Amino acid sequence: MIEINNISKVFRTSEVETVALNHVNLDVKEGEFVAIMGPSGCGKSTLLNILGLLDNPTEGSYKLLGQEVADLKEKERTRVRKGKLGFVFQSFNLIDELNVYENVELPLTYLGVKAGERKRMVEDILKRMNISHRAKHFPQQLSGGQQQRVAIARALVKMPRVLLLDEPLSNLDARLRLQTREEIRRIQRETKITTIFVTHDQEEALSISDLIVEEGYINLDFADVSTIMKGAGYAHLAIGHGSGKDKAKEAANAVIASPLLETSIAGAKRLLINITMSEDILSSDVDNATKMITDKAADNVEFIFGTAFKEDMQDEMTITVIAAGFDEETDDSEEAEEPAAEEAAAPEEPEAQPQPQPQPQQTQAAANGGKKPADPDDLMAIFEILDRK
Repeated sequence: MIEINNISKVFRTSEVETVALNHVNLDVKEGEFVAIMGPSGCGKSTLLNILGLLDNPTEGSYKLLGQEVADLKEKERTRVRKGKLGFVFQSFNLIDELNVYENVELPLTYLGVKAGERKRMVEDILKRMNISHRAKHFPQQLSGGQQQRVAIARALVKMPRVLLLDEPLSNLDARLRLQTREEIRRIQRETKITTIFVTHDQEEALSISDLIVEEGYINLDFADVSTIMKGAGYAHLAIGHGSGKDKAKEAANAVIASPLLETSIAGAKRLLINITMSEDILSSDVDNATKMITDKAADNVEFIFGTAFKEDMQDEMTITVIAAGFDEETDDSEEAEEPAAEEAAAPEEPEAQPQPQPQPQQTQAAANGGKKPADPDDLMAIFEILDRK
């Protein structure tokens, strides 16, 4: 759907050169909801403008729906953008002279959609956004939350392939932010439109997106946790921190000997490894730490790992690991059942035996040595909280 490779954007004047984007890579699949998160001034809106074909990168490749678009002229960008991309801006950008219905209808008029079809499409999206009762009102007669719903309706009415939202909730109060956030997520789930949501708010990003992109190399998401946990029984969660010259070794050893649970990563067939670090960490440190951890697991261990930077860390590394797959079933259990089946074939008139007293039913937790099978939802929540520290 969207593939960008080594995208950079440099703004130049006669005296100053400002690097807004520095070799950014991003791959967004169709139907995903991706949040791009970072502080003000880090280049989020610049990236969104490039993704939305409002600007070209200085260098790098950008493929939209399989077409290379990084070097298109303005006229060509407009042609590609038409009908395929929808925008929602921080400032709403509604036209004061048009009422709600007319604002939402405008993109369809521009695309040449027939009047009858326009009416059906506008009424449908206004109903979806719970703003039909304001169809004849003008922007200045609406609250901030209502104006934002109109802006979202206008972007969605033409059913674009990609929806781009640039800090769409920043001008709303706390109550309206929560309400509008839920509406955006609901609409995206209903329409399956690929959505990219720019925000500086971590809580907002975590609650609304499938995948969070922040300053880092590889970012883990819930699907990765599900991959590691699915059918893998109980899980071991471990955290390690290191600093200074031997930070990688120190953090990895702390993970291996983590006192959080009675279990260890030894014998794990599946690992999820997340490394949060300062910007001065070398790739060799990451490789060494990862190897130390995977060497302690099963010989054929499958693992997924992600990395991210934190500005407030200095010469430090924190590793969080979810280990699973300790007791994946083998065919031995089926073989063990056969003798039992033969023993069950007793003579027609067996000698009376004392009936055993009923025993308390063994729970799955007890069968696993007191360890309950892990819930991926709970683990992802823990994983996110720990990674913020």
